[in-house]
Amino acid sequence: MVELIRSGAIGNVHTVRLWKTGPPPVLGPANYQEPPSSLNWDFWLGPAPYSKYTPERCHFTYRYFLDYSGGIYQDFWCHIADVVWWALNPQNLTTVRAKGEVSEGIGNTPKWIDVDYQFENLKIHWTSAPPNVPGAANRGIGAYFEGDKGTLLCDYNTREINVGGVLMNDIESVPLSIPRSPGHQQNFVNAVKSRTQPESNLEYARQMTLPMHLGLISWRLGRELHWNAKREKFRHDGEANGLLSREYRKAWDWI
Repeated sequence: MVELIRSGAIGNVHTVRLWKTGPPPVLGPANYQEPPSSLNWDFWLGPAPYSKYTPERCHFTYRYFLDYSGGIYQDFWCHIADVVWWALNPQNLTTVRAKGEVSEGIGNTPKWIDVDYQFENLKIHWTSAPPNVPGAANRGIGAYFEGDKGTLLCDYNTREINVGGVLMNDIESVPLSIPRSPGHQQNFVNAVKSRTQPESNLEYARQMTLPMHLGLISWRLGRELHWNAKREKFRHDGEANGLLSREYRKAWDWI
């Protein structure tokens, strides 16, 4: 995918549409109780705000509470936005505009969320339903690249290229220029041994993940936000900047 995009096969990409379908589970009512003896609940919470223990706030379903995560949107962003950042390296984000609905039950992450991003010469749109583009309707997750010569649609296992009205799943003339990964685990072990950065390193992951967090802030505030990419602050918006971080619980404020 990255090689095809970088080769210019579909021209200069001006728009990317990302999506992941499916609502979060409806949790609750809260079943507050003493935590299991095998769980240090205070340590599990870490710097997050204190809450009484309830199974819904732990294990897999913790991700549906804003204290710890951002729901399906945050859960799956990295899985599909990765190919966009790897191929295009979006730069200089200027505006973020999100809308959506809060989940039902005791969870408080988005039931659905749509986010529009404006980068330098690139628009990125996230939706909780497939966009109205060819081939997207039957894919629960995907990325759709729009270039001035054609389009490219992909999910985890398939791709569909349209250039000049001709549909194909590969362009053989595009060379294999990126080393193939031995897998995340082996790559990490190799990086430790060689003292080199792994393929999915923290600096790359930070740049790729940051816009997702900004989208959540726009959703929480219910309005468009303007971003200063150089300073990594919202422009003239103290309320939005206040959500870029939070106070740690006292026992953790040394971090």
